[in-house]
Amino acid sequence: MKKIITLLLTFILFLEGNSQESKTTRKNNLAPFYQFEIAIPFVGNRNRNEEINQEIIDRSLFIPEGISSKFGYGIQHNKWIATSIHSGIDWKASYKLVAIPVYGNLRLSTGIGDGYRITAQAGFGRGFALGRGNLNGNYTRVSLGFETDEDFVYFIEGSSYNFRLKNENSIGLISLGIALRTY
Repeated sequence: MKKIITLLLTFILFLEGNSQESKTTRKNNLAPFYQFEIAIPFVGNRNRNEEINQEIIDRSLFIPEGISSKFGYGIQHNKWIATSIHSGIDWKASYKLVAIPVYGNLRLSTGIGDGYRITAQAGFGRGFALGRGNLNGNYTRVSLGFETDEDFVYFIEGSSYNFRLKNENSIGLISLGIALRTY
């Protein structure tokens, strides 16, 4: 826990120090940004079309599995390529798992007209399970999204925690979410 607090404090101090540099970096076509995102992971409904007392209980193909929220800071070049550092919290209900990812992120965005963009992101770092002792492992993330001209991004994301839990080698999430980027 001390490591996580130290890492978060270092991250906050890094953000504060770099906020002073924003005026000089914009001259070089580099712009700092903050990104906040929230997503809901989904899983296939195992009880789909199950009948209880001759009544179908749930027809949903997918059901929510938890919630995820992340925050990051980075720099970008002309909204085309960006690199950033992120952290957040993921909750996966069926595993009773709350985890904190800390990762670096690379984003590529291509314009499709009128300020809209298709974005692809890939991230790699470490994931730490809360309340599970020293359970941690590699964290990977990929996402594909649609960015509006108001800097909202609607995305689908696949992420994985590479640690052993309940006889599985890794814990994966497929999520739908929205992100906001501010400059």
